Amino acid sequence: MTASGNDDASVSELRSQLSVSEGRLGSVEQSLRSLVARLPDGVLVHHGIRALHSNLALRKMLHIDDGRDLDGLQVDALACSVEATARYQRSVPRKDGTFLVVEAESFAFEWEGGPAFLVIAHDVTERLRIEAQLLLADRMASMGTLAAGVAHEVNGPLGYTIANMGYALDELGTLERELVAADQEGRSALAARLALARASVQRIVDALREARQGGDRVRHIVRDLKTFATADDTPVGPVDVRRVLESSINMAYNEIRHRARLVKDYFPTPFVRGSEARLGQVFLNLLVNAAHAIGEGDVEHHSIRIVTRTDDKGRCVVEVSDTGHGIAPDDLRRIFDPFFTTKPGSGTGLGLSICQNIVATVRGEIAVESVVGKGSTFRVTIPAAEDELPPPPSAGKSSSARPPARRARVLVIDDEPMMARAVQRLLENEHDVLATSDPNAAVEQVRSGERFDAIVCDLMMPALSGMDVYDAICGIDSAQARRIVFMTGGAFTPRAVKFLESVDNVRIEKPLDRNALRAAIRAHMS
Repeated sequence: MTASGNDDASVSELRSQLSVSEGRLGSVEQSLRSLVARLPDGVLVHHGIRALHSNLALRKMLHIDDGRDLDGLQVDALACSVEATARYQRSVPRKDGTFLVVEAESFAFEWEGGPAFLVIAHDVTERLRIEAQLLLADRMASMGTLAAGVAHEVNGPLGYTIANMGYALDELGTLERELVAADQEGRSALAARLALARASVQRIVDALREARQGGDRVRHIVRDLKTFATADDTPVGPVDVRRVLESSINMAYNEIRHRARLVKDYFPTPFVRGSEARLGQVFLNLLVNAAHAIGEGDVEHHSIRIVTRTDDKGRCVVEVSDTGHGIAPDDLRRIFDPFFTTKPGSGTGLGLSICQNIVATVRGEIAVESVVGKGSTFRVTIPAAEDELPPPPSAGKSSSARPPARRARVLVIDDEPMMARAVQRLLENEHDVLATSDPNAAVEQVRSGERFDAIVCDLMMPALSGMDVYDAICGIDSAQARRIVFMTGGAFTPRAVKFLESVDNVRIEKPLDRNALRAAIRAHMS
């Protein structure tokens, strides 16, 4: 055979080998495509906002039948066009208008000879829903633990408030009889009767002052309850950690006081970015756990210490320490595991796990140190907020000291007549006040041409809500609508939450703080 013949044979053999290799590569490629098609996670290949390929799992997630139905908005929501591998969480619209949340990983690679990006997406919508339910379940379990203590704390001030109000009413009846008798007996007995009347008035004033203090205590307890029970979609912003701690202490105090002395070492801390309700859940859980680590009946020999400080990195640090029984080393390694509890029969095993998740969402850390027989220290470290801090609330303090420059014209709207009259009484010494329990009539007053310096309106009313009143007055005179001050005992509906987020009107919480109410009126008098 000639050299040329040898060369032809070699070329033929090489072609044969290449054909076999191409066949194998084609088989491998087909296997890979089949594997990708069957993956439980969604797979997307894209270039810019153009989908090049998608698997069945992704199409099922997005409720579409064909990968060509992927629109640019969906691709953009899934995409993360960076050269390095990236992991992220995104909300992605489905074809039917609903949304799902995915955890995704994206990286650059070559697809059919051109540059592209591969996205692998895992649907975490259900997991996040279950986590939210667990968070609520833990909060409700904590509320159940504290219910008896809260009832006790409310019943105390409520008891002497009602008793003092009853006494004041009795004394006023006596005073009225004394004055009638003095008027009938003439001047000779007037001096003695007036002396008795003055003494009676002083006793009434003292009783009413104590009743008001009791009412303030109940108001603060209700405020703390509302802070703790607030829904998870509350605004996230700069939070004063020490204020949240005080609310948590008020909630947990009945658990603490029978077991230990409470010691507070508060040093300056920065504001942190977070939710008061969720951070309050963390501190409340730590305080209740600290109390439960100590047996009842030996208060003088035990303490729970709360320390706040700023570390060398400018972060806020909160430490909750107890002198209780401590945590065994084997348990300490599992203390943050879901459903692990050292209190069988009474604990859900979710509290510390949820605390860790809440702290992690604000880029913080939670750690524990413990010695069996000596106690434990839980340390929460949270980065300082980068936002502009809210101004200190000074209006309430100055309002009672400075008389108004003029009498304002005020309209009060509340579907509870007694509440409307109570607000009227608080304001009528300084202003000209009209009160009504009929919101429709109030709107008609504005429609007929009457104008007010301020309109104090309840937010949640059954027939016509404060939101409806606002919308109606907006259609008549937008300047009057801006003068509405909303009274609210809590925004309990999605509509109310969304409404309060959308308007800039002043709002005051029920039960009312009289200084805050007066300050709100004065703010509209300039």
